[in-house]
Amino acid sequence: DSTDHRMIIFGGRYRAGTSGNYTLYSDVWALDLETETWSQIMTNPGPTPRVNPGAVYDPQGHRLVIFGGNASASGMGYVPLNDTWVLDLASNTWSELATTGVPSPRLFQSALWDVSRQQMVIHGGADEGAFFQTAQYFDEVFALNIDTGVWTRLDDPMNQRPDGRFWGGLVHDTYHDGYLLFGGHDDGMLGNRNDLWSFDPDMGTWTEISLGDTYNKPANGFCDFPPDFTNVDMNAPE
Repeated sequence: DSTDHRMIIFGGRYRAGTSGNYTLYSDVWALDLETETWSQIMTNPGPTPRVNPGAVYDPQGHRLVIFGGNASASGMGYVPLNDTWVLDLASNTWSELATTGVPSPRLFQSALWDVSRQQMVIHGGADEGAFFQTAQYFDEVFALNIDTGVWTRLDDPMNQRPDGRFWGGLVHDTYHDGYLLFGGHDDGMLGNRNDLWSFDPDMGTWTEISLGDTYNKPANGFCDFPPDFTNVDMNAPE
C-alpha cells in the first residue's frame, strides 16, 4: 500500500503439526513499514476464507483486489475459485465485483496492477489437479477492468508463449511498459523454471529474454533428480 506506506496481507492457512486439515483465514492485516508493527484491518464480511489468490494494490483507487485462490482446507487436494473482490482501504469495506468473461477457477496464479492502463492482470495458475498428473497449468494472460467488471484475454493463443505454469514472478515494467515473467512451476519436463519473458500488453505478444536451464536427462524418481538433470544457465538465478 504505497498510499499509507504499509504491507497488506489477506487470508492464508495454518495447521498445528504435519497432518490433518488446515484452518483457512479471511482476515486482513497491515504492517506499518515505519514502525514495523502489525495491526488487523477490521472489515465487513468479505471473501470466503482461502489461500493463494491473486492479489494486487491499486494506488489510484486505494484498494486491494483479489481473484480466485484455493478454498480447500485439505492438504491433499484443491478447490479453485474465480470470484473477484475489492477492498476499499479508505472505508475498509469489501464488495464482490460482478464480472463477465471471467477466467476459469484457479489458484497459484501470478498477478500485477498495470498502473498505465488501470487494470488487474493475471497469468497462469493451476486447476484442482495442481501437482497431480491430471493438472491443467494455464498459460493465458487476462486483464480486469475494475470499473466495468469485464475480463479480457490479452494474449494470442497462436503466438509463442511461456509454458503453462503457476507461482511465476510477474511485474509491470513501467519504463518499457510491459510485463515481465520470471520462472514458476511448469507442466513440462523441468518443473521449477528460471526462464525470463516479456509481454507487450498492446500487441498481445510474448518475447523470450532468457531461456534459463534446459532439460538434460530424466529424474531417478518422484522429486529425485540427478545433478545433471538440467543444463544449468549459470547467469540466471537457480
